[in-house]
Amino acid sequence: MIALFDVDQTLTIARSEISEDMKQALQKMQDKGVHFGIVSGSDLPKVTEQLNELIVKNAHYCFAENGLNAFKRG
Repeated sequence: MIALFDVDQTLTIARSEISEDMKQALQKMQDKGVHFGIVSGSDLPKVTEQLNELIVKNAHYCFAENGLNAFKRG
């Protein structure tokens, strides 16, 4: 199972950094064996700025720039 999340207005408030509560929720989901991916219209540096490098590297997939760039495990 994989859960895909948009960044702005889903994982974060638009153009803001991720909250500690959301970080914990993602970790709990991973601990239960659910894979997660990030989807964004932004480029990878902006996604990393909002979510932090560790979350981006831990995501099973990251689809940046509306899917023009796809990354697996960072």
